Amino acid sequence: MWLASIGSVSLADVGDVGLLPVLPAGYWVALALLLVGTSAAVWRPTLHEGWVAAHVVALVVVLYGAAAAVSPYPRGTVPWRHVGIAAYIGATGEVDPQVDAYFNWPGYFALLASYTGMAGLDDAAALMKWAPVVNNLLFLAPLLVIARVLTQDRRAAWCACVLFVLGNWVDQDYLAPQATGFFLYLCVLALLLTVLRTPERVPPLLMRLVPRRWRRLQPDPTGGGAGQPVAGTEHGARGRAVVAVVIITTAVTASHQLTPFALLFALVALAVTGATGVRGLPSVAALITAAWLALPAATYMQGNFEVLLDQVGDLTGATQGNLVERVQGSPGHLLVVNARLLFSAALWGLGAVAALRVWRRGGPYVTTMALAVAPGLLFPLQSYGGEMLLRIFLFSLPFTCMLIAAALVPRARRSPTTTATTAKAVRGAKRAHGAKAAKTARTAPGTKGAATATGTTGATTATGAKGAATAKGAKRAATAKGAKARPRARPTTPPTAPPARSLRGAAVLFLVATLVLAPASVLVRYGNQRIDQRSAAEVLAVRALYERAPEGSVLVAGNENTPWRGEEYADHRHLTLTRLIRNGDVADVRGLQGLIHGTLTRSRPTGLLILTRQNRDYEELLGRQVPWTLAELETSLRADERFRVVFENEDAVILAPVAGAES
Repeated sequence: MWLASIGSVSLADVGDVGLLPVLPAGYWVALALLLVGTSAAVWRPTLHEGWVAAHVVALVVVLYGAAAAVSPYPRGTVPWRHVGIAAYIGATGEVDPQVDAYFNWPGYFALLASYTGMAGLDDAAALMKWAPVVNNLLFLAPLLVIARVLTQDRRAAWCACVLFVLGNWVDQDYLAPQATGFFLYLCVLALLLTVLRTPERVPPLLMRLVPRRWRRLQPDPTGGGAGQPVAGTEHGARGRAVVAVVIITTAVTASHQLTPFALLFALVALAVTGATGVRGLPSVAALITAAWLALPAATYMQGNFEVLLDQVGDLTGATQGNLVERVQGSPGHLLVVNARLLFSAALWGLGAVAALRVWRRGGPYVTTMALAVAPGLLFPLQSYGGEMLLRIFLFSLPFTCMLIAAALVPRARRSPTTTATTAKAVRGAKRAHGAKAAKTARTAPGTKGAATATGTTGATTATGAKGAATAKGAKRAATAKGAKARPRARPTTPPTAPPARSLRGAAVLFLVATLVLAPASVLVRYGNQRIDQRSAAEVLAVRALYERAPEGSVLVAGNENTPWRGEEYADHRHLTLTRLIRNGDVADVRGLQGLIHGTLTRSRPTGLLILTRQNRDYEELLGRQVPWTLAELETSLRADERFRVVFENEDAVILAPVAGAES
């Protein structure tokens, strides 16, 4: 149904609010049925994970494949640039940091070039269209591993995955270093939280900031003490995992500017909460990042260090770039921008409420909270081209979804016998002579181990010994005098499944939430579809541009919304009118024409100018950047005897300066 209905979408009908209004009824029916099926699979009394996984994979295809299904070309312009960088590295076998900033972090592009060559492809363009679907499927693997550890509930883990699929609107899953960096970021955390994990503990400093009535003992899912390796993890496996983490961290550092810092803050969060026994990893990650900036990326840092340093701590500039400057454009675009802000704030707000709920009812979620908050430390570093808040949302989203899922899933019931025995043990501990602060003590019927009260000052000893704390009903609750207190015993009777009534209530709430999130996700993710989509005529015009441009010439485009640099990446100097206007003294259209003519004729050989319909759409959707429109400029250029048209079709025109004409 989805595939049949999506084919009827006309790209010409896409307006300022993107795909949402033009998607047919069949698409929404298919999506609603899929969400109902997903909810039923997740919340059935007996969880069948294969069935749930099939639904989640289908959900990824339906949501993230919508644009790919309606357009013959990939969305956006940046993927074309990435294809060009990989093609340059593949053709020359060299990485020249003088070309531009990308070549100071070439790891991803070198990998893309190698894969393209091994696959027998001419370039990586064939990988662009469905990259969002592939990348989001890749995200799910480490995400599920992390969610199982942090939520300690398979149902909650799958709920978190579904919420992540519906909530990931930031569109950083295309063919780009950020997508691969985010995947590797999740892989590192998955390794640290499984092979290298230790039971988490609440840091004493944090506990002092928490109201006393909320200071609940965090359950220890492994039965070990804080700072000790999880049982069953071999020393050799831990060593190999540490090596893998260091290698992956190096790969991330070599591929992306921002992700290493997000990973560093996540490693610090894990170290602070005691969730990993390898406390030196943050220092290692910081050293790797610093070494890369000082050596391979030295060319970029030498030219931009002072600018980057000035941005650190500039909260006003970060707020201006990430919020104020983004809230502009056409009325339809403003609707999309406000929806994005509301969508993100709603998910963060739900995450905060969920964190409060799971904390108050008790649960090992300190690490989850820390990982959800840690990306916020990126904000004071710089505005990151106005995209820092988007990246912060991306890095925090998995853990925000885990908190929401953990709060949503009903708690498992304890058997009445176990509960009664626990109550008796607690009363006995409180009556014991010498106990200072007995908090909890649990003993299953028939166990021979001791039940000790957490917070007592000494070992539990035989009756009459100083500091004894015995639980009524236990067969033996004493050890030799002076022996260390044993870890708190866990009930041998496992928790029973949550009540069916609780599951039904949670299932209804989850279904309603997904039915609301899904259309909102389509709106905020595809709200820029009018300028993101590429037409066949536009792509053909860009190819014609490179066919006519001599090597070494200057190429000028209307603005950055141009799918160029996918070929001959370093053979030309690429400029936009926005950059020319910023660097030149332009008072009117006539002055801009002279500036363009001078720029193209000073180039040896002579350069070319390309203007496209998508350039005009970009200008209209996001708000005009100059006092005149590109349509007015094109009309003036066509009438100017100093320019001639060398190519045109329904979506683009290419102009060249007339030889001998004065600027």
